Amino acid sequence: LAYLAPAVAKSLSQGERTVIATHTVALQEQLWHKDLPQAVKDLPLAAALVKGRGRYLCLLKAQEVVQESAVLGESRERRWALALLLSYIEATAAGDAEEFALKNDTGRSLWREVMADSHSCAGSRCPYAGPCFMRQARHQAEASHLVIVNHALLATHVARGSVLPPFSHLIVDEAHHFAEVLEQSLGFELDFEEWQRRYRDAIHTRHGLFDRVMAGSDLAGDVQAVRQAYRDVLALLERVQEGLAALTAPGEYDRRAVRVTEDVRDLLAERGVRELWDTVVRVLSELIDRTDALWD
Repeated sequence: LAYLAPAVAKSLSQGERTVIATHTVALQEQLWHKDLPQAVKDLPLAAALVKGRGRYLCLLKAQEVVQESAVLGESRERRWALALLLSYIEATAAGDAEEFALKNDTGRSLWREVMADSHSCAGSRCPYAGPCFMRQARHQAEASHLVIVNHALLATHVARGSVLPPFSHLIVDEAHHFAEVLEQSLGFELDFEEWQRRYRDAIHTRHGLFDRVMAGSDLAGDVQAVRQAYRDVLALLERVQEGLAALTAPGEYDRRAVRVTEDVRDLLAERGVRELWDTVVRVLSELIDRTDALWD
């Protein structure tokens, strides 16, 4: 209420939009259902609750799932989940994941099949563009003085822009969590152990992918070049990992995670790790080009 009251007053007096970001969806719900009504009361203030794509039902994907499901061939749990989904579609006004009653493994699995996502979204060309729940939430935000989001959606807006409508003021509740959320949205993760596993699956094992590609083909030279590129990247990544681990203070339990601040970046440059990373990027690009050439 301490920040809601001035946000409401500012919006009413000057018509300026304020975005409020909470850490979790649960806190977002609490703010929307409990705190905001107390602050607004009967005042003529337009407000909107906006969540990430995955929190909304995609009507097109739901139609495809229902049409493609052979009901008699489905398990009892799956049939029950589909029945609940149909009832939910008829009853919901927001298409919000929180309203979908089935929270067990079957329900969560079904929701992943029907939730909105950027990869499969047809945008304005979708036959359900009009009643689309996600688009309706965004339109409501554009017509509101107060927009409530979570940290993840705000971080997505910072990274990509145009996710939220223009706003004059921003309130970040539980801001001490926001840095970590920003790291996940703006950064990237390269897992050395995962790279090793992929290396073993593709090359190092007796029956790896490239052994099968080479069998009875004239691609031996190209495959060997790709193999060598894989080895080069693996060796370079190992050296990068060692350089990063060396920067972790002695005695820390986990020597694998290093926050790359400005000071750490300078140290990386002094120890040649940055040059190593530039080499990793170059060799990875060559690896991608060589692998593409194999499939062509």
